[in-house]
Amino acid sequence: MREVRSTFSKSWESSLAGVVEGASFAKGMGKVRMTSCPTQLEWFGEFLQGAEYCKDYETRSNKAVPISVIVKVLDMIQEDASEAVNTNAHQLIKVGAFITILTAGSLQGYEGFFLYLGGIRKHLEKGKHGVFPENPNKMLLSEQEAARLPHVTLCLLGDFRGKSGTNYHMMALANVSQLGINTRWWIQELTRVAEAEGRLSGPAFASAIDDLDSSMDYDATFRLYLRQVQSEHPHLLLPEEDMTSMLPMVLVGLRTRQWRTEHNKLVLQTMFKMQ
Repeated sequence: MREVRSTFSKSWESSLAGVVEGASFAKGMGKVRMTSCPTQLEWFGEFLQGAEYCKDYETRSNKAVPISVIVKVLDMIQEDASEAVNTNAHQLIKVGAFITILTAGSLQGYEGFFLYLGGIRKHLEKGKHGVFPENPNKMLLSEQEAARLPHVTLCLLGDFRGKSGTNYHMMALANVSQLGINTRWWIQELTRVAEAEGRLSGPAFASAIDDLDSSMDYDATFRLYLRQVQSEHPHLLLPEEDMTSMLPMVLVGLRTRQWRTEHNKLVLQTMFKMQ
């Protein structure tokens, strides 16, 4: 019933009556709007609570995508991109790079579109030939030692997690993760594709005419490869797994990080520090 309620409410907002009610009271990131939408009235909320109490309810939370599946998806996209030509190859590289930064940077999907092409091109060479400290078991590194580590810099421009308004944000990620995600390769390929399209600045995930790409198109490609992994590598993704229950791409980075945290039995406080 919650799905039906959500669908009806969204349809109401786009109707003539909903557009007339479009004014809202806003403070910060939150908005409060007066509406006469039946499914948003108090009586309907009480009806839902009563239905759950009398009939019980079933939760259908989305499942996180295991990191091993993400790695296999990226391998498949890389292989297909090497065999594709021009536009198709460029689009596959963008999708692969998008999945990579969401996973490696623990970003939510919309934050991936904040990646700023001019910034990553400017800092692309930093960390390319980085070195590890002499003592590999050293837990705390100085600022100078950390700056010399092999890394690639993500430069984001936008309202990043709603903390400080529109601003620049930089994230240093390992060139290659322990599980084999080659973040630097994907970022370098992304800049190469952008240059081939004649773009040197602006959003990194955009078309040749600087129109921002669609997250729905990216998600459709991502799910296509999930099904391919399920078909060809059932030991990674069981055949009985329902693809519709898998997370949409917009939440892959966030929830995959949580899956890694729980899988490796890290304490809850550690997970909060990773945010």
